[in-house]
Amino acid sequence: MAKMHYYLVAGRIYANDSSVPDGQDGRVSLDLNCVVDSTKKQIDATLMGKAQQALQLRFFKEANDTKLEVFDVFLMNFVYCGLMSPEEFAKPSGAMQSGNPSIDNPFEKTN
Repeated sequence: MAKMHYYLVAGRIYANDSSVPDGQDGRVSLDLNCVVDSTKKQIDATLMGKAQQALQLRFFKEANDTKLEVFDVFLMNFVYCGLMSPEEFAKPSGAMQSGNPSIDNPFEKTN
């Protein structure tokens, strides 16, 4: 399998809670991180868009609330993790006791 460039991305999601009555502040924000990959090392608009989508996906999965409407995604930092194959990236470390999250499903829970 082809090697990819991996980045750890830190971001902040801003959303409105539509269940809050008018006149009250329903804005919420949450700091999250995600991992994105690219065939190129450069951080371009495509990679930033991919990071914004990954952060929003994580936000909605964790919030589990359909009344939240995202109005902004702020990308705070990209940390370059390296050029490696998906197998190298997902290789379990000594600290992990029973497996590792799947690259295809970063939200998969492990025991």
